Amino acid sequence: MPHTATISVTVRASARLHMGFLDLNGGLGRRFGSLGLSLDELATTLTAYPAEQVSAEGPQSERVESFARQSLAAMGITDGTYIQIHQAIPDHAGLGSGTQLALAVGTALARLYGVDWPVHDMARQLNRGARSGIGLGLFTQGGFVVDGGRKDEGDPPLVISRIEFPAQWRVILVMDKTYKGLHGEQEKQAFAALPKFPEARAPLALAPPTHH
Repeated sequence: MPHTATISVTVRASARLHMGFLDLNGGLGRRFGSLGLSLDELATTLTAYPAEQVSAEGPQSERVESFARQSLAAMGITDGTYIQIHQAIPDHAGLGSGTQLALAVGTALARLYGVDWPVHDMARQLNRGARSGIGLGLFTQGGFVVDGGRKDEGDPPLVISRIEFPAQWRVILVMDKTYKGLHGEQEKQAFAALPKFPEARAPLALAPPTHH
């Protein structure tokens, strides 16, 4: 369907640190649950322009084009876009590059073409938030967040707590640029192969109450 586009839209999405899972057992009905912190130095920044076809230029341009096509199709937009990627979070380094890139592209195109596309719907349709909700939560809120974990089926996990990270605190991030973490199908297989996590080792705060 035709949409009226603005001249351009620029989106900046900060990298994040995943600081661990809360409940790998899932005995309360929701599994994983995550702690996450938004970073201010590392980020993905891109600008989207209206165009007849889909194209992108800059780091991770192939992934950007893929997310752009998915986004346009999900919104029912037959026009294209040209996206310039000014900087990108290092991929497969544990910094949430894929989720932030997908949401940055989806948000830029939704605003470019004036479509109301809720970010939770966007994450689901772009296949983000399969285990953790912190990437989505930090994209929209920043700071330090906790997500409540996910059910076997359903939407990405919701943020249940969010606080500002103290401005005077500092985080030192040491990166090995020669190492790439598991991703894609290998990552899915690794999670699928995890044994059942013992309930006794799940955090007490999330364990069912004990009656004496």
